[in-house]
Amino acid sequence: MADKNVNQVIVNGETILDLTNDTVTANDLAEGVTAHDSSGALVNGNLSEIEAFENSPTITFKTEGPFGLFRCYPTVRKDYIIRKTSKPIVFLDADGFGDAMVADVIKGKTFTSKNGLKVSGTYEPPSTEPTLQAKSVTPTVAEQVVTPDANYDGLSQVTIAGDANLTSENIKSGVSIFGITGTLATAASDNNAEAYVIDATNPTVSFKTSGTIKVYGYGYTTSSSSWGGSSTTVHAFCGDGYYKSSNWGSPSKTSCTFDVSGGKLTGLPSLNGGTLIAVVGL
Repeated sequence: MADKNVNQVIVNGETILDLTNDTVTANDLAEGVTAHDSSGALVNGNLSEIEAFENSPTITFKTEGPFGLFRCYPTVRKDYIIRKTSKPIVFLDADGFGDAMVADVIKGKTFTSKNGLKVSGTYEPPSTEPTLQAKSVTPTVAEQVVTPDANYDGLSQVTIAGDANLTSENIKSGVSIFGITGTLATAASDNNAEAYVIDATNPTVSFKTSGTIKVYGYGYTTSSSSWGGSSTTVHAFCGDGYYKSSNWGSPSKTSCTFDVSGGKLTGLPSLNGGTLIAVVGL
């Protein structure tokens, strides 16, 4: 006689067992767990732990709360489960935790990185304040780089000197100094004049005033004659040129343009001696 399933038991009109409304199936039970369905037939669970992961559930990770560093919450179809007693292994890419080292984290604090979970930091910040230096700088024509002297950790303050005369009214028009453009108009003439007494053979000058240079005085040249004698020619300078003596007729003027090069007056004829006065500003 074939086994019959029992899904309901009634004794003296009182229902002792009733499975007729049960909806359990094998897919509702974990592997190794048994139950009876609405017909009374034995149902053996067929959902294993490994099956739940092989069907790719969505896992949400939490880093807070009473469940430790991580806890898995599967979002799966209702016929997939993970037992409460199971300990699933979750593989994570270590680079996702960062690359901090123990020396990067203050001592007494813990952290998690690819170098480990809940690792203790070892960094100890300096116990003393840095030694700083204050410096003063006076502007110059060249750029200056301000750095602390030896045995200082850095600069606490840099003071740059100021000057009340650094105004546009005191700067020549068209010239800019430290971002301030001058408005001072150039005078038509500063009425300055300079004069140097110079040796005709070594005409050293050092003019500080610009302008046309003029030369006054006498210089001379000497030459030897064919019978052993010599002759002297005098040059009379008249400002922008000179006259020299002639054997007959009136002497003619030779015009000159004088300048300065290397501290020497240029534009003079070749002379063997004489004393001249070079002037500028007249």
